[in-house]
Amino acid sequence: MKKHKGSMLSYLNTATQNAAVQRSVYRVENIDAEKIVPNEKNFYSIEGIEEMANSLAVSDHMAPLEVTANGDGTYRLISGERRLSATLCRIRRGEIDKAELPCHVLPAFEAKGALSAEQVEMLSIIFANNYRQKSTLDRLREVQELEPIARAIYQEEKEKGVLSDGNGKNTPFRTFFAEQILAISPAALQRLKALENLSDEAVAVFKEGRISKSVATEL
Repeated sequence: MKKHKGSMLSYLNTATQNAAVQRSVYRVENIDAEKIVPNEKNFYSIEGIEEMANSLAVSDHMAPLEVTANGDGTYRLISGERRLSATLCRIRRGEIDKAELPCHVLPAFEAKGALSAEQVEMLSIIFANNYRQKSTLDRLREVQELEPIARAIYQEEKEKGVLSDGNGKNTPFRTFFAEQILAISPAALQRLKALENLSDEAVAVFKEGRISKSVATEL
């Protein structure tokens, strides 16, 4: 899936827009790793924790994580779950007693336009994972999480009349979602969404790599 662009970015609050474009706008703060909690909204799979923990044992330099304050002395993770998990792994292994991690503390998320604060936070998580390698199932989950957000954006822009093709017809939602939000073709979106119909057994086999994406799509 290509880099997200277009309508979504305009729905992030101003400070978070800046972070999406240029992460360095925030001062780095060192925060106790055990005060940073994983974000339940983050659906992306994480792998290679042990390997990253071993790398950090050699060089503990890391890019800043992104967090937002929970208001109780803890911080909710927006970006950097693998780095946090690897650091906590090192603490569990007894290699270090504690660790303070460099973090950008993002402002509290706020509702914007047609989107709730929770949806704006979800957008920020997706933007933060924009450049990572994603499994096909990660991309499918991303589409599933983005679809209600895209529908809200679509409805608002439709009411403004900005989706008209000049002949009084609106761009179909699927086309808008694929091209303006996901930057893929409607056909590619259809192929990806076909995987929603896989049985649990087929999903397990697909995760193990025992069937290809094309075979899974046919199933």
